[in-house]
Amino acid sequence: MSAQLGTPPVDAHPQHGGPVADALSRSDRWRSFAQCAWLPAALAAAALLLAAGGATVNERAAEWLLRRDAEATAYNWATSIEQSLGSRLEALVARVAPSAPVRNLLEHARTMGNVFRFKLFDANGDLVFVSDDLDTAPGQLAESLTLHRGTSGVAAALINGGSHVEAARGTPPDRPAYYAEAYVPVQRDGQVVAIAEVYVDQTDRMVLYRQTFAVTGTITGLLVVVAALLPGYMAWRRSRERRRAEDQVRFLAHHDPLTLLPNRARFAEALGVELARGRRQGHDLAVLAIDLDNFKEVNDTLGHAAGDALLMEVARRLRAEVREQDVVARLGGDEFIIVQGTVQQPADAALLGERLIATLSAPYELPGGQRAATCGASVGVALAPVDGTDPAALLRAADAAMYRAKAEGRGRVRFFEEGMDRALAERRSLTQDLREALLQGTFTLAYQPLHDLPSGTLTSFEALLRWQHPTRGNVSPAAFIPLAEETGLIVPIGTWVLHQACRDAASWPENVRVAVNLSVKQFANGGAALLAEVTKALRAANLPPDRLELEVTESLLLQDTDAVLATLAALHEMGCTIALDDFGTGYSSLAYLWRFPFDKLKVDQSFVRSMSNEPKAAAIVATVVALGQALGLTTTAEGVETTQQLDALRAAGCNQGQGFLLGRPMPSSAAAGLAAAAASPRGAAPDPAVASLT
Repeated sequence: MSAQLGTPPVDAHPQHGGPVADALSRSDRWRSFAQCAWLPAALAAAALLLAAGGATVNERAAEWLLRRDAEATAYNWATSIEQSLGSRLEALVARVAPSAPVRNLLEHARTMGNVFRFKLFDANGDLVFVSDDLDTAPGQLAESLTLHRGTSGVAAALINGGSHVEAARGTPPDRPAYYAEAYVPVQRDGQVVAIAEVYVDQTDRMVLYRQTFAVTGTITGLLVVVAALLPGYMAWRRSRERRRAEDQVRFLAHHDPLTLLPNRARFAEALGVELARGRRQGHDLAVLAIDLDNFKEVNDTLGHAAGDALLMEVARRLRAEVREQDVVARLGGDEFIIVQGTVQQPADAALLGERLIATLSAPYELPGGQRAATCGASVGVALAPVDGTDPAALLRAADAAMYRAKAEGRGRVRFFEEGMDRALAERRSLTQDLREALLQGTFTLAYQPLHDLPSGTLTSFEALLRWQHPTRGNVSPAAFIPLAEETGLIVPIGTWVLHQACRDAASWPENVRVAVNLSVKQFANGGAALLAEVTKALRAANLPPDRLELEVTESLLLQDTDAVLATLAALHEMGCTIALDDFGTGYSSLAYLWRFPFDKLKVDQSFVRSMSNEPKAAAIVATVVALGQALGLTTTAEGVETTQQLDALRAAGCNQGQGFLLGRPMPSSAAAGLAAAAASPRGAAPDPAVASLT
């Protein structure tokens, strides 16, 4: 029985083995000891050898360092004395007695830094001057200069450059305990004028180097000893780190690294478990898909660090709103999902969804004192087993309901209904078609003319985006522009529109401008990319900036006001015209009109269309026109479709008009023809409506 369980049999190790067994036991113990003791013994021997050899190596290393130090000191000394004496050095080497000022300089040179003595040799290696001569009377110094005091072969050999250092020991106080004699050339204007033998006191440095190497040797010995224990420690640490890394990999395989919430894969597993439990216990559950509203604007205007901080705060708020048994996960980006188990009735899920929207819509405190008060959420709800019995079906249903909530105005809860999945599939298909249209260049531009109302002349064209799909046909901008805004594709699309409009306008007469609409998303990250693209588009098309009109909506002004103001000011300074589009329909504030560099106000077509039968609309248009005149801004009326509207606008003093009555959107070739005809001496054949103005 014990053998089957893996326990050694009781007779596997006999109690008594006799003398042979005892000898074998002693041999085994000795072998075991030897195997354990050889490494410390080897390390001790290595430490002794290192200590013995280290002393010699340290001594040689110190001497080498001292030689290099003496050489550097001598070169610095030679440079300094050449700069101090100048041509007087050559006179001294020529055996001319030094004057009193020169003696003072030489006296100073004898005590410069660690130098305590020096000699000067001429080009032949003959000794000319010794600093000891400074201790004699001036007459004796002059006499000693005339004497032949010997020749140095070392000095003569250095006349063409190089150096020579000799280490020496002395007896204090006559000479330092350790010093060096360094021979170096003294150069003037690139020519060697003398050879200097500089005596450098290196006693303190020798002591320093020896102490340093002694400490280094001690540390090295300690490191050798520590190395005996290091392999085992490192093996243990590697094992611990490997286990920790494996745990981290396992965790990250099932969790989002930013919020630490379960990811899509882990959520699908948890949802499967909850569905199985619900079938066993006979209760329903709800899946809530949550998508943050306006999160991309937060990311674009405040930066990715602020966006990450907001996502972590969202995760914290979601966990705080659900029960312990509920599951919260992040699917990616700004999409979160919750499994609400044991739902008694749909109202339970609706209440949770409303609570989530309320808590996620509260202001966020972000790094740097920034606040993002505009970020809310849209929630889609799918119920099991009514809307699906497997995780994939429930996720699709909740996703479809969430997109319906966003399409209906955001910030609301929507339950899944039959047909929503088809709408979601259509949305995704349209998004993919948008990407392909951008890559394949199937977008086109149509141009709608703008006329000066008092004179009836053509002033500019507004560039309007058109998309002719190979199977969908002509897709309405109202269908794909909001989707492009939501997915961020509006930025590359807007860049293409800007470049294409500038290229087309470059072929028009010089007095005809082109207007391009800008998206809020093009102002992301301070607007630097937009400024660069506008500059690039104008240069590539050779179009003067004053022929480009940039239209923005009031929603832009709710973003980072300082950054938007700086970007618009830079565009205005560049020479571009800045127009505020759809004025009066958004978050109109008179403060915007004097703070921001607007040149034009565009009255929204909803007011223009109602002028004929709604006195209040006519009063609003007249007020906007009067405001524009008072501020020196051009006013343009959009959506002019009847002569009655045209007459009313003219009577109100509106500057420009745009609409089907004055000209429908047309291809680029037709716009070029109309512009050329308008600029010809005879002028274009006027539209009856425009002609009526004159």
